[in-house]
Amino acid sequence: MRKLISFLIISMLVASAFSFNAHAALREKKANVSYGTPVIDGVKDDLYNNSTEIRIEYVTSIANSATEGDPYATGSAWMLWDENALYIYLEVVDTTPVTQPLEGFSSDAFEMVFDFDNINSDINDAYESYYPNGLFVKTLPYARTVGTPEFEIDWVPGMPTPHQEWFIDLPESEHQQAIVITSNGYIIERRIPLNNAVRAMLEPGYTFGMQIWLLDDIDDNSQRDFKIAWGEPVGDVTVEAWGWSAVCDELILIAAPAPPVIEIEEPEPVGGVDAEAVVAAIVAPAPAPQTNDGAILFIIVAFAAAAVIAKKAKKI
Repeated sequence: MRKLISFLIISMLVASAFSFNAHAALREKKANVSYGTPVIDGVKDDLYNNSTEIRIEYVTSIANSATEGDPYATGSAWMLWDENALYIYLEVVDTTPVTQPLEGFSSDAFEMVFDFDNINSDINDAYESYYPNGLFVKTLPYARTVGTPEFEIDWVPGMPTPHQEWFIDLPESEHQQAIVITSNGYIIERRIPLNNAVRAMLEPGYTFGMQIWLLDDIDDNSQRDFKIAWGEPVGDVTVEAWGWSAVCDELILIAAPAPPVIEIEEPEPVGGVDAEAVVAAIVAPAPAPQTNDGAILFIIVAFAAAAVIAKKAKKI
């Protein structure tokens, strides 16, 4: 009987191993995202320092006129979360900024995908791979400086319809963002609004998939030359295939750090005298002034005693 039970247990474990999604354990890179609501102004709030730095420096693809060894953009990102949104502060070093009008969306940009449902699928179709709570985010940092009316695109063919409903049709106030062009690149700070289903998931300890890329057009011809990612490929899933939720690495929501405890130090002696004793002496009531009340009382008692003695003498 014991042998039969052991055989069944081993069989179940083997079956589970084969049925396990081969891409479910791909999320090798992890980053903590602290609770906090920053001001979206392109200046890094101290709150971001409670989160893990996300380094975007792995080249996933080289295309068009670029060759290996050409300079490419790199960046660092920090994220925050609250009950309604995610927030990202992104600093990018880009020594080849574009200057031509942006005719497409393969020029300099940053992209993100989120797999909030942790589907982690290797299906090469964005609709199926991220449905229903997948999210695609894209911003072109130089768009305003080169005269195109399109500042960003947050939807591409193939992303789920619910994505468009919760994200694209929101008022501009939900899409707060700030772009700062620096001497060697750019800064993007952005509020990423979420739908009600995703908001209900957010709490300390919740984890979900995310991948982030930089697109770099090094020769200013509106064509992407480099794609640089946070994660790296594992197995047969390449991180440039944004349409697979299996390319995601992992974000972990954490609570805001506890406020520092302020300790009140004991007062130091002042001029060699205990400060507490000085304070006690000041606060303590002063003794009553000396008067002749005691002498008066003695006289009254003496007269009363004499009167009692005289009265007793008459009776005798």
